[in-house]
Amino acid sequence: MKVIKKRKYNMATNNTMITSNQKAQAGRLIITPDEVRTLSNISDNVNSKVLAAAIRTVQDDELMLIVGEPLLDKLKDVKENGGPEIYTEVIEKAKMFIINKVIAELIVMINYK
Repeated sequence: MKVIKKRKYNMATNNTMITSNQKAQAGRLIITPDEVRTLSNISDNVNSKVLAAAIRTVQDDELMLIVGEPLLDKLKDVKENGGPEIYTEVIEKAKMFIINKVIAELIVMINYK
């Protein structure tokens, strides 16, 4: 039997309320801004906070649609604590996807501040 998670809503503003567990999950990145700079042609003068925001957006929105939330959480755990080799191989493949999408996301974020 599959359990469906219900989102909490703030009735005053009609926005989704974020739980503390979701905040902790959102703070974890599969790839760091320094790794993105090393593996791509993004220069050092791009603000790390902007780069981290782009990584978080790509990782939590686009990558999650491909791999699903449970696998994304597992990849974050493996990145932090180590784990089986099969997950590290998936992380390496996901890094290249994230880097390419981050480059596209940065164009929008930087131009429409």
